[in-house]
Amino acid sequence: MLRDNGRAMEQRDSAPPSDLCKYAKQMIEERLHKMLGQVDDVRRSEETEPVHKMRVASRRARAALDIFDVCFADSDYARDERQVKKVTHVLSEARDVDVMREKLADHLRELPQEQRSGLQSYIDQLQRRREQAQKTVDKALRRLESYDLEAHIKALSTKGDFNRARQAAGRRRGEHG
Repeated sequence: MLRDNGRAMEQRDSAPPSDLCKYAKQMIEERLHKMLGQVDDVRRSEETEPVHKMRVASRRARAALDIFDVCFADSDYARDERQVKKVTHVLSEARDVDVMREKLADHLRELPQEQRSGLQSYIDQLQRRREQAQKTVDKALRRLESYDLEAHIKALSTKGDFNRARQAAGRRRGEHG
């Protein structure tokens, strides 16, 4: 394990492929695999940490999809990006409620007993909001599973001609050149 700015980084046994687009596909597959590896724990909803981990992984997957879109001129690629974006969005909403609840619960413990009821009432309201958010998360995860994102990404063909792929990506973004 290597360290970079205080963060643990995985050490790779092999160098990245010399072909940028093959490397891009590999990176995207790894990030999606990490994201999808959290689905069962998120669905169980027993702890807040899996939602956090999946959200972080989804943001990293989205970043990779965005950075490497020049390698994929396939129209399915944009749909794949949207699938990850939707999941990131619902996970972010759930995570925001989790963080608020945790911070307020910490603050609640510091208050005198006679001042706790109002804050406890709000925390209870956040709990109900989080339960609703979990339903939305579950629905998004079912959609993601039925879409079979991992299979879509594996099926994407990388474009051997980097310049042609870059031009196609520019057209998707509305750029010229």
